[in-house]
Amino acid sequence: MTARIVALGALVALACQPARATQLTLATELGPPLIRLEASEVLQVTRRCAVSLQGGESLLALPVKRLGVDPAAVRLSLEPADCLSVVSMESGPQAPGCALWRLRASRDVEADVVLTYPVKGLSWGIEYAATLASDGGLALEGRLRVTNGLGRDLENATMVGDGFIARVSVEDAETITQTVPRISGSADADAVARGFVYDHERHGDTPVELLTVPSEALRPTATVPTGLDLRAPELSAFPPGKVRIYAPAESGGQLIAEDSLPYTPVGEPIELNLGPASGIVVTRTRAEAKEVNQRLDAHNKVAVYDLQETWELELRNLRAAPVELLVREHHDGFWSVEDSSLPHLREDATTLAFRLTLGAGERRDLSYRLLHRNRQP
Repeated sequence: MTARIVALGALVALACQPARATQLTLATELGPPLIRLEASEVLQVTRRCAVSLQGGESLLALPVKRLGVDPAAVRLSLEPADCLSVVSMESGPQAPGCALWRLRASRDVEADVVLTYPVKGLSWGIEYAATLASDGGLALEGRLRVTNGLGRDLENATMVGDGFIARVSVEDAETITQTVPRISGSADADAVARGFVYDHERHGDTPVELLTVPSEALRPTATVPTGLDLRAPELSAFPPGKVRIYAPAESGGQLIAEDSLPYTPVGEPIELNLGPASGIVVTRTRAEAKEVNQRLDAHNKVAVYDLQETWELELRNLRAAPVELLVREHHDGFWSVEDSSLPHLREDATTLAFRLTLGAGERRDLSYRLLHRNRQP
């Protein structure tokens, strides 16, 4: 790994008489990088250092070229902000390879200097391994994959994404994968549900076996390492990523399915598709769609109408044992159920759900009629 960057800060107290000006040279260590991970080729890096500033104006030089950064791309802020300000950014032959800032302090102060600059060449992603337990539980391991194309080593970086935080060291041209404690955990069998679901919008015409676990039921398998930057945002979600699902170790631990986990806030359930539900067949048909309650404009043309829509589903269980099936239907806009052949539940603004038991070899029909309000031609 490369050595830590040291900022040689040339602080020149600018008095009224230039001849009386005194120069203080000090070695100040830039703190480790804090990198915000986003879906972008260019990422933002923040580094901090502490310097002692005298009241009045000073010139601060920091060797940002050693960071591989154009000095013009670096932004600087100061804390505490109530007595510190940046007057201007300057350049000069007295500090080659440095970014120069003219600062003003209303009093002598220990200042916290915050540098923010862009970098290009880091790529990253999240992937998960979900391992089923023989007792019905689940272990979920979230992993951060980082590839370093910066042209230099990256040491002791705190990487912060939407829902996770990790400390990473990766050499130039190297790819690493490491477990992220915050998005890893295990859930007991009583918190894990496995069932058959037909959801045409999400899974197409084939019913699937779905594993569902409340995200808050996952107990962390490790703690977040100490020393991470406490100014990182609060962690509140599972970021999107590819999931590989494995059988219990007692059964050989083989890969049984792959799925994609969408962005999942804590409090929302994690759903994993274990694959097609063989022996369960659903046929879905839009039986009727007609305009009703038409409202005309001043030119006697239809301006707004309601849409009456009927859907029919044929459900068949070809298995030798009964199955529980959840049917989910999705509709946008403003709608209500006018009639239904089976009890239903409106899960949210766009989702209608039916839960039923199909006996061995049973065939059953499901039909429902919706009224979509305030449609426009």
